[in-house]
Amino acid sequence: MNDGLSVTGMGIFEAYEKLYLELAPKIAQLEKLKEEIRGEVLLIGESASHGKVKATYKKGYSRVTWDSKGLDGYAVAHPEVRALREEKEYGPSVSVSVAKT
Repeated sequence: MNDGLSVTGMGIFEAYEKLYLELAPKIAQLEKLKEEIRGEVLLIGESASHGKVKATYKKGYSRVTWDSKGLDGYAVAHPEVRALREEKEYGPSVSVSVAKT
């Protein structure tokens, strides 16, 4: 962490921390209830809702992965496989969290 980082409005960090500390116990209760809901929905195997709360069930699926290093090596001898390669770039992001004490 760079403590010398210049951020306009450092008061927002203090405000976030204060509110987080006030809400942390309620957030923990919500997370526990959310896990119970997930468990129930997994048992019934379909989406469910009540009021404004919705639990969407998504069935499991298989996912195929490839060894990128191995295929890059293969592409040296077989450059035609490079036409099947796709690369995406994602911009920077910031994750906000509060350390547990």
